[in-house]
Amino acid sequence: MTTITQQLSVVKRANPFLLFLLLFFGALYLGSSFLIPLAIAVLISLALVSVSQWLEQNGLNRGLSSFLAVLLVFLFFVGVFSLVTYQISSLADNWEQTKQQVTKTLENIKSYLDQSGISTQWMSERLDKISESSSADVKNMVSATFTTLGKFFLILIYTYLLLYYRDKFKRFIQKLTPKNATRETNEVITQVSKIARAYISGKFLLIIILAVLYGVGFIVIGIKYALVIAVIAGVLSIIPYFGNIIGGGLALLFALITSSSLNSVIGVAIVMTIAQLLENYVLTPLIVGKKVDLNPFFTIIVVVLGGAVWGIPGTVVAVPYLGILRILFDHTNSLKPYAYLMGDNSDDDSSSIESAKEWIEEKVS
Repeated sequence: MTTITQQLSVVKRANPFLLFLLLFFGALYLGSSFLIPLAIAVLISLALVSVSQWLEQNGLNRGLSSFLAVLLVFLFFVGVFSLVTYQISSLADNWEQTKQQVTKTLENIKSYLDQSGISTQWMSERLDKISESSSADVKNMVSATFTTLGKFFLILIYTYLLLYYRDKFKRFIQKLTPKNATRETNEVITQVSKIARAYISGKFLLIIILAVLYGVGFIVIGIKYALVIAVIAGVLSIIPYFGNIIGGGLALLFALITSSSLNSVIGVAIVMTIAQLLENYVLTPLIVGKKVDLNPFFTIIVVVLGGAVWGIPGTVVAVPYLGILRILFDHTNSLKPYAYLMGDNSDDDSSSIESAKEWIEEKVS
């Protein structure tokens, strides 16, 4: 009887938590059209705080410094958008020639698969769709990108307002906490701002460097539309783990269907491999480092969960927000174990390794 009572007690305690999770993720999903631009704007504004502060220290007022900081972001995205649009428009103008090359490549692959005894029904369906397509389809894809401009400008407006009223938001958070916790509250605000600024600015710099590396490599190889492939692959790297895989796969696929030479595909694979090695072992440790301090297990979980709820934007913002959540947990006594569980405690591992090395050296000597 006691055991049944204890089990019912556990179920009763778990029900509110499960209900909270259901309502939380349901609200995120249903309110995505409103929350996604706001969530992105919060991260961008945190990354631009230092820029706005520097401009204010040089004599500009809050409104003008916030406007110029947002203008930098606007010019960056306009440059990327213009480059991609120009390349895609060129692809649309030469679509008939490109379509013939794609069809020829897929037919060769289909022939090889038929000889190997592998089903090619899916390949046949793709060939039929390609033969029915036209340059108008590609141009429609270009025009469809303009539908995102509304949300883009909304993000810029949110970012400007968050920068302009940042002191008010900071005082609001301070008023929510007890007076004896003001010092710790300020420390949390500083850490949250620092982690968002370091992660977002570091990722943007990585995107630029990777896009340049990809672009130079693809141009040397002689890949058609090298710049647009390089930019897309570079932008996709903002998605942890999966972005590089998707970007590399798209680059290889594009090289395969637009080039008649296998050397081009091998060249793309070599460029992607070299760039990824540089990113993983040189660029990321130097530029981003351990800014969010999350272990890979929780990073992958939150990226998959963010993608399931918000799609691609969810995969982008999930990691920095989880890093912010870990900071909040770390400053709450009852939640510190969860912060430890989410963190990348490599320091503990390295200290254990060092202790083991010292023990072995002592025994050997």
